Amino acid sequence: MPQDHLPKRRELRSLEDLRQILSELRQDLDTQLDQCRQEGRQAIADWLSRDLTDRLIDRIEDPSALIGAGRGLLAISRHWRLKQEQRSRPGDALEILEPKPVTAAFSRRWQRLRTKVELLLLRREVPEPAALSLHRVLDQGAAAELLGDRMTQAATARARDLRPLPRPGFRALQLMSNALLGAIFLLALGGPETWRQALDSPTVANFTGLFGALLSGLFSPRGLAALAVLALLHLLLALRFHRRHKNFLRRRAQKIIQSIEAELAALWDQAWEAPAAELARLSAELEQRLAQASALGEHEKGT
Repeated sequence: MPQDHLPKRRELRSLEDLRQILSELRQDLDTQLDQCRQEGRQAIADWLSRDLTDRLIDRIEDPSALIGAGRGLLAISRHWRLKQEQRSRPGDALEILEPKPVTAAFSRRWQRLRTKVELLLLRREVPEPAALSLHRVLDQGAAAELLGDRMTQAATARARDLRPLPRPGFRALQLMSNALLGAIFLLALGGPETWRQALDSPTVANFTGLFGALLSGLFSPRGLAALAVLALLHLLLALRFHRRHKNFLRRRAQKIIQSIEAELAALWDQAWEAPAAELARLSAELEQRLAQASALGEHEKGT
């Protein structure tokens, strides 16, 4: 065998080994694509639920949705939550933390891919010049950080666009409930007989007697006990409406988070489509080089 043919044969063998490595990598990416997407979506969901739920609630919460004691409870809980957040992280209340679960999952996946490539290159003893293009594809040190920045910006932009949700029906329900409690209190304070006389015969004397009965009953032991019960019932009712309001806001925030998840999942997929597309491009170039090398070898044999 002529000595000048040896380098060409080594180059051809290196290209064939590299083609096999690229084929295995592309098959591996296709096989693990669903698992990779699932892992990314789970990491995104964990991050958004942990870091974005309370901020979304602050954006869509309408303080006027609660009345009376319920609004007071809302103001106290909101003040306490904001105070705790300012202690843990001063600055903009809508400044969303870095998506560490997402970047960590992406880095793990990327490192597995790099490790597999290195093992394949060592196993097949592909020389460095032939493997250089593959190394450049995988040399994406800032890929995870770039993905995290894009996700943070997208989530923050969506959160800033939200507006409070008015709840007129919920407010009307509270007004009717409070009015019913007040009516029961006045009925118990004046007594059924006094109310019946005033309603059956609406004269000035009967209404004056009703007013006197209410006034005298209010400062009696029975009236003070009824007033304490009324205050307790108002507080319990306010707690119930406050809890219902918070549950409503959390459900709404969860729906918004699900829509944001879809947008961020697209960013995750794009981050993985880039190396897959680059590997496909390298495979096409490699096939072209192999075809040229084979044609050149056949030509040299003929001569």
